[in-house]
Amino acid sequence: MQKSIKYRILTAVALLISACAEPEPTGPDLSGIETRDHNYFNEIYNRCNIGNAVNDCNCVARVNVEHREAAYEKYAAEFDTIHKPKMEADIEKMTATLEEKTMNRSDERVLEALEQDLHRLKVKLENGVENIDDFELPFLPSGATDACKITGS
Repeated sequence: MQKSIKYRILTAVALLISACAEPEPTGPDLSGIETRDHNYFNEIYNRCNIGNAVNDCNCVARVNVEHREAAYEKYAAEFDTIHKPKMEADIEKMTATLEEKTMNRSDERVLEALEQDLHRLKVKLENGVENIDDFELPFLPSGATDACKITGS
């Protein structure tokens, strides 16, 4: 009987202590994240949070932001030597294709799609490296978020 009472008292004390402890923060933790990356962080956090009980979504979002930042720095450094010449060549090729399709009286929808793609590419070339949201982010390397797994306490 005394063991049962002691157990109940210990359980009640443990519950009381855990109830008084500060609650763990919920939601995105944007501390240390640059303002330009807030939307991207929130997007990744929200996507991670859907039906997730395995990963810490703040960690996953931070890993993604860091990956994007590193990839963007590399993209910006290589823009004039690699990406800009490739875009210029693609614009030239698309312009020739559009002219040929126009001469051959291709379907209007095909021509319109080509014009839109050409316009997007020209705008991307004009913008250069001014917008981090305007470059194709490479995939996150396999295992990059392994450290974000929630471990049982």
